[in-house]
Amino acid sequence: MKVVLDTNVWVSALINPRGTPANIVSHAVEFDLATSEELLAELERVLRYGRIARRYQLTDEMVDDYLMAIRLDCEVLNFTHDIQVVQEDPDDNAVLACAVHAAADYIVSGDSHLIDLKIYAGIRILTPGEFLVELDRRA
Repeated sequence: MKVVLDTNVWVSALINPRGTPANIVSHAVEFDLATSEELLAELERVLRYGRIARRYQLTDEMVDDYLMAIRLDCEVLNFTHDIQVVQEDPDDNAVLACAVHAAADYIVSGDSHLIDLKIYAGIRILTPGEFLVELDRRA
């Protein structure tokens, strides 16, 4: 099973180690993760954003280590895309494109623009909570 985690899931996993997104990341040995250079760049921008970095006391070293761990745990794809499905938040299209290029089975996101799609190109789009239920069902 291959999974693409949206940026908001990666961020939540880091800033709340007891939350559902962190639980998903800790279960990553049970499935394959994929991401893209574009999504990693977005994640880095978010984590280094001044207000977020200060609020959660994220040092440059913490962010660097987190990004390196993700690179080691994920298949990292590099591609260009022209998917324009989500008009309200065009950045969400990068998540869809990554999932398509990775031939993913699932996208996990907390973003309503993606969740409302429910499925795209045969890829199920689930909230973190829904994905944990799916993992339990498959176990």
